[in-house]
Amino acid sequence: LIGAKKLWDFDIDCSDVAVGVMDSGIQTNHEDLIDNIWVNTRENVGDGIDNDGNGYIDDIYGWNCGDSNGDVSYVDEHGVHVAGIVSAATNNSKGVASIARNAKIASIKIFNSSKNTKLSYIIDGINYAKKNDINIINCSFGGTGWGSTSVSIVKSAIEAVPNMFFVIAAGNTTSFSEADNDKVAVYPSQLTKDLDNVISVANTTSSDELSSTSHYGAKSVDIAAPGTDIYSTIPTNSYKVMSGTSMSTPMVTSTVAVMRAINPNISAKEIKETLCSSSDKLSALTGKVISGGRLNAYNAVKAIMPTATPTATPTVKPTATPTTVPTPTVTPSPTATPTVKPTATPTTVPTPMLSPTATPTAAPTVTPMPTVLMNNKIECGIKDNKLIVSLNFEEDDEVMYVAFRKGNELKKIVTPDIHNMTAEVDLSDTEYDSIDVYVWNGNMKPYAEVKQIEK
Repeated sequence: LIGAKKLWDFDIDCSDVAVGVMDSGIQTNHEDLIDNIWVNTRENVGDGIDNDGNGYIDDIYGWNCGDSNGDVSYVDEHGVHVAGIVSAATNNSKGVASIARNAKIASIKIFNSSKNTKLSYIIDGINYAKKNDINIINCSFGGTGWGSTSVSIVKSAIEAVPNMFFVIAAGNTTSFSEADNDKVAVYPSQLTKDLDNVISVANTTSSDELSSTSHYGAKSVDIAAPGTDIYSTIPTNSYKVMSGTSMSTPMVTSTVAVMRAINPNISAKEIKETLCSSSDKLSALTGKVISGGRLNAYNAVKAIMPTATPTATPTVKPTATPTTVPTPTVTPSPTATPTVKPTATPTTVPTPMLSPTATPTAAPTVTPMPTVLMNNKIECGIKDNKLIVSLNFEEDDEVMYVAFRKGNELKKIVTPDIHNMTAEVDLSDTEYDSIDVYVWNGNMKPYAEVKQIEK
């Protein structure tokens, strides 16, 4: 359906492209993934030292954002299944084959052992990807009920990395009752309406129909891709059929990896526009997704491939005839005409064997963030180049986020520890015009109005 066989004929090596799978962890030694696992070669395994100075200790295969360590092992099969669609090994006589050949998978684990996530995990995952030049992110997750502050934080974080391309699941009716994202927003998918480096993906069946479980949105979902009954990797060295926008999303992600392999400098905006314009237009998707189309990986890649310019054949100029001097007549020797050799025709690369492709199930849900509790108070002050935050709360499970902004740009977010209802943040070497302090509980429920401080 999506032209994978024809695309493989191009024999494009994607080994220089890293894809961050922001999910529940992966099995790094899976037989069909092990050859394509991203490895941080600047870090020494298990020595407890941040060898490469990137701020993360022993981040060999990625980062566990919930536990702040390098353990990216799976907490369920979801992330492993997604990883197989992104970049399972091709032509290894095992399991399945991905669209992108040899693309490297970095695990950005944002779901903890309880299969829950927090806003801080997502932000940390984006920061980790930025520091490690991982410029394609697969997000097979989403949630409804996000508050405006939560949306603002995630939007600012994604906006701050314009070259990083985020492929995000539109959602499944198995998780949320309303399927039309134009009516009930699903985040972070909904950010496609505002950002060029986000694309939202719906799920189609093998008969090119919109899946009955897929979310859609004529103004909020960009494109669809096959995501029903997809066969892919699961623990341990096994395979399984799964369905959902979680599976259609990595189909698009894998295609983006090929596009970036061909043109590492292609902009996020051009990627998004090319994916949509090159999609196969389907009546089943008219009025359901912005492009009205289903992914065609071959068309998308071919659209950005450089066109070969034929080499001009040199013109042979005749040798000037010398003027004859009276007396002995010199007969000039004829000038040899050079023979123009035809350009060699390149040999066609044989088509790789097609292995079945995998499809994961519904994405884990981000816990929604409802209304603010108005009675709680946040007091802030700056002393000795430190931000001092005092909380007047009755609750005792607070999580604090401190966002530093310069103009309209989000510079960084920190999550300080809270002791005796007080937190301190060192302001040394921190560039900012203003500071926003957010306080939520462990389930991401806002505990107080945002406290803003101008420099």
